[in-house]
Amino acid sequence: TTLFRSGHCRYAQRSYEIEIMLSGPTHFSVSDANEGKYYSGISESASLVEDDAVWNESVMMGGEPFSMVIVKLKDAKDGDKVKEEMLGGVNMRKWICRNAEYLITVNNGNYVLMVMCSKATCEKIADAFDNVLEEKSGTRLEKEFDMEF
Repeated sequence: TTLFRSGHCRYAQRSYEIEIMLSGPTHFSVSDANEGKYYSGISESASLVEDDAVWNESVMMGGEPFSMVIVKLKDAKDGDKVKEEMLGGVNMRKWICRNAEYLITVNNGNYVLMVMCSKATCEKIADAFDNVLEEKSGTRLEKEFDMEF
């Protein structure tokens, strides 16, 4: 199932207009030292999530930097720990000469979403994620890009 794509997403009688050119979601191994950290920011918490996760990025030159990752937790009680590591571990400046403006991580049931792009787009995607699953979402963790190195 594709959760987000260019155009309109309709969940729970709500419409979210999201204008991002995306390729299909790609699977990656969270336990792989390079892939896990690069896409999700996860390294220490890798044993708490299912190894197969998905990511999607927009790599259009001149377009908005965009990255989205969804991981499945082995136990929903570990959601806070995993989303905290994702928030602190992912590189918001991983693209050459570009950075994401904003980052949100949120858990919902056995899933954790990490999205980084503009603040407005992050919020729309996190709102849609909140309404996709029947579980109550956890607290959102948010971070703005800091120019200080």
